[in-house]
Amino acid sequence: MAWPAEAAQLSLTWMDNSNNEDGFTVERKTGTGGMYAQIGTVGPNVASYVDSGLAAGTTYCYRVLAFNAFGNSAYSNEACSTAPQNFSLAVVRAGTGNGTVTSAPAGITCGTSCSASYNSGTSVTLSAAAAAGSTFTGWSGGGCSGTSSCTLALTATTTVIATFNTAAPLTLTSLTPNLTAPRAPGTTITFTATASGGTAPYQSKWWLGDGTTWSVVQNWATGMTFAWTPTTPNPNYQFAIQIRSAGSTTDNVPAAGSMPFAIQAGAPLTLTNLTANLTAPQPPGTTITFTATASGGTAPYQSKWWLGDGTTWSVVQNWATGMTFAWTPTTPNPNYQFAIQIRSAGSTTDNMPAAGSLAFPVR
Repeated sequence: MAWPAEAAQLSLTWMDNSNNEDGFTVERKTGTGGMYAQIGTVGPNVASYVDSGLAAGTTYCYRVLAFNAFGNSAYSNEACSTAPQNFSLAVVRAGTGNGTVTSAPAGITCGTSCSASYNSGTSVTLSAAAAAGSTFTGWSGGGCSGTSSCTLALTATTTVIATFNTAAPLTLTSLTPNLTAPRAPGTTITFTATASGGTAPYQSKWWLGDGTTWSVVQNWATGMTFAWTPTTPNPNYQFAIQIRSAGSTTDNVPAAGSMPFAIQAGAPLTLTNLTANLTAPQPPGTTITFTATASGGTAPYQSKWWLGDGTTWSVVQNWATGMTFAWTPTTPNPNYQFAIQIRSAGSTTDNMPAAGSLAFPVR
């Protein structure tokens, strides 16, 4: 039998039924109606032959006979096949930037090798990778478009253009907090930066200045936000950010910005009142609503509620925004007490001095 091996070649194989041959003669004719002529010989026990230098798209027929010093065998059966047609695929890089284009199956690595030949109908996938400081802006020609990998089936000589442009310089466009300054210690402030140009996803490095020195509070990491919970007041606090493109490893980047954010102690958070909507005592099954008020700190306040039975205290509502709690006792106890802790908005500390309690017997 014969089948395409690669461009303008055909490979032949046959069954070696001889045990005393000196070799095999290979004959070929062009088309099914041509005349056979010898094109080569191979040695004993060799059962294959590659016929090269053929005209693409032309049909060739082959037959083989064995020979030795005493003569020739009969011819094999005839096997015919068409030499494969091959087409060239070329990549042209355009634009002001730089990058590489590779192919699968292999053949194109452009930069260095920007064209290759493939058998007709071969499916070739082209992939582009921009160099540092450049962006790949898209394909054109050969049915390719967009910026993802392009797959095309070769049925003719084809040229594809890959455009790389110089990336716009990376620029910090904004740096904003989610809360306005000043804020009290214990408040969590989230800073968010935006940028343009360069190559996303961006990396950021965050700094905190106290009015005298600067220190890194988050080293280089992908992302453009940072959450900060100050523990001490300082009217001279400043936050700064450096940003760099994806894949960059330089620490000295010009894209940076800063902003002041004062932290002031202000009036301390103080519980001013804790009342019940009903007078004590009340019977089991009655719903009593406790309400607290406060001053100072930062509203809206958060509260944590406790119930004491005369011996132990237990949490009946953990930290939540709001200053009321509804309680429906199920058993009598003359020693019941309610207690509350409060903290400012944004605070995450659990040990708060702003607290109070109220006795409320149930009989």
